[in-house]
Amino acid sequence: MHYFDVYTKKGKIMTHRFDLKHIHKLDNPKRKSLLPPDKVLEMIGLKDGETFLDVGAGIGFFSIPASAVVGNSGKVFAVDIQPEMLDELGKRIPANVTNIQLIQSDDAGLGAFNELSDKAILSLVLHEIEKQEPFLKEIHDRLNIGGTLTIIEWLKKETEIGPPVEERMTVDDIDKLMEKVGFSGFKSIIFSDTFQVITGQKV
Repeated sequence: MHYFDVYTKKGKIMTHRFDLKHIHKLDNPKRKSLLPPDKVLEMIGLKDGETFLDVGAGIGFFSIPASAVVGNSGKVFAVDIQPEMLDELGKRIPANVTNIQLIQSDDAGLGAFNELSDKAILSLVLHEIEKQEPFLKEIHDRLNIGGTLTIIEWLKKETEIGPPVEERMTVDDIDKLMEKVGFSGFKSIIFSDTFQVITGQKV
C-alpha cells in the first residue's frame, strides 16, 4: 500500500481527493524521515515575519512547523478542500499558536481566498490536479512580486512509496508549467531519492 494511492474522484480542477480513512499516513515517522519539513522550510528560505501559503495543507505537515518559523509577526494560510482535514489540523495546532488561519478551498480552485503571501508550497498535490495550469495561476496571483512557489512531487521512477510511475511528473514538466504562469529562476533538489522539490519565483 502506497501512502497516496487511495482517492475519490470529484470536482472541476481537482482530480482526486485523499481518502480520509488513510489520514494517519499523512503524518508518520517514515514520511517525516524521507521529507523532513524543517529542512524543506529552511531550503526555501522561509523567514520570521513572512506570510506562508500551504495549498493542500492536509493535517499540517508543513503548516504547523512553518508557524514556528514565521513567528508572531508572520502568518500561515493553511488551505485544503476537505473540511475534515482542516478540522484535524485545527486539533493539532498548539494552544499558544495563533498565526495559522484555516481556509477551505473549493472544486474550482482556491475560492474566495485572495490574501497575498511571500512563499507558497504545494506538496504532493500537483500530479492529482486535472487543470494544472489554471490552478498554478491562482497560486501565482496570490503571491507578492518576488514571492516563491515550492512544488514537491514524487520522482518519476519506481520508489518504495508513492503513486504509479505513469502518474508522476518530471522536473521539466513542472518547470514548463510554472514558466507558463509566470514563474522563473527554477531551483530543484532531491530528497531521499524519492521526492523532487522545485522552487520558482514570481516575476
